[in-house]
Amino acid sequence: MQPTWQDMHGNTSVHQAASSGNDDVLKCFLSFGTDVERPNARLHTPLDLATNPSTRALLQKALSTVKCKGTTCNHVVFDFVNIRYFCDACQDFFCSKCSTRSWVFEHQKAQTKERPVCRCDACANIIGKYENELQNAINQHEFTIVTNTLSEIKENEIDIDVQMFEEATILERKLD
Repeated sequence: MQPTWQDMHGNTSVHQAASSGNDDVLKCFLSFGTDVERPNARLHTPLDLATNPSTRALLQKALSTVKCKGTTCNHVVFDFVNIRYFCDACQDFFCSKCSTRSWVFEHQKAQTKERPVCRCDACANIIGKYENELQNAINQHEFTIVTNTLSEIKENEIDIDVQMFEEATILERKLD
């Protein structure tokens, strides 16, 4: 399902997620990039259909973010062409040039990457830094670096690869 697909009443997936009040589904669709101002056949926007306070707050935040928060694009103004992408990490909105979409493992035992994520360039760089540092420490069995990096990741709530996190946690227990 794509955020721009419409039903016979002109409701997009974003309209449906907003009206159901399911913030997790709405965030998922927003991370794919969408025009949150797009009306349905009755000229209702997703915000018009939202009744859940947290859903309304998320949509209002999207609508009040009129320019990209990133720097690559020179703070492009959002419109129906330059759409908003929701960064899962910092919970803010960016344009396509200032964000990256990918898939990650949902849990430690997953065989395939099944959770879509969108991260702004700054968050992607921070996450990448921690993942590289942790992977190098795991490969070299550097107990102190593994422990310190895991501690920083937990303290700062960095959303790194769950399988790497699990591997580092197991190694930390073994070396302790």
